[in-house]
Amino acid sequence: MHHPIYSADEFHGGSDHLRGVLDDAVAASGRTPDAVNYQRFTRSQASRDVPYVVSGAGGYWHLHYMAKDQGQPLPTPWQDPVSGITLESYCEDRHGFLRLTVSGQSILGEYVAVPRGHESWRDGPVAVHDSFTLDLSKHKLVKPTPAPAGTRSPRRGRAAARSTSAASSRPSSEGASRRSRT
Repeated sequence: MHHPIYSADEFHGGSDHLRGVLDDAVAASGRTPDAVNYQRFTRSQASRDVPYVVSGAGGYWHLHYMAKDQGQPLPTPWQDPVSGITLESYCEDRHGFLRLTVSGQSILGEYVAVPRGHESWRDGPVAVHDSFTLDLSKHKLVKPTPAPAGTRSPRRGRAAARSTSAASSRPSSEGASRRSRT
């Protein structure tokens, strides 16, 4: 679906029609969606946690800002007063990608924020901005354990060797250049 079911940015609202279409499809199939501007919502449905993920910050140059609540940035968690859905996390100022790790027991989702076009891909920042784990046996979200401040996601290959040796000789700018919403 191109149009998000839930969205709190100032350009798009959620689609009631598509929400109904998806709910009907979930009911007919017996399956729930696992993950599909980064925003993560949680909806409680029949004593289950259903995560809804908008992961649309893969490279389009014009990242959309989130809507405001009475002129202020949305706090997290934030509950939509109309639908009752809870906005758990968002990232409005970094490109990134969603990494899913699926097993028979759980779904782990990690939104990895990456450098913007004018920043070096060698030096970062590359960091896990948000993560969630859905326990499939209970269909409940497991409370995350916060990562230590300044933690970067692991890198592989030559870039890892370069960034590891370079990182030890310079201060981290990650905290100053990334606004955390989690």
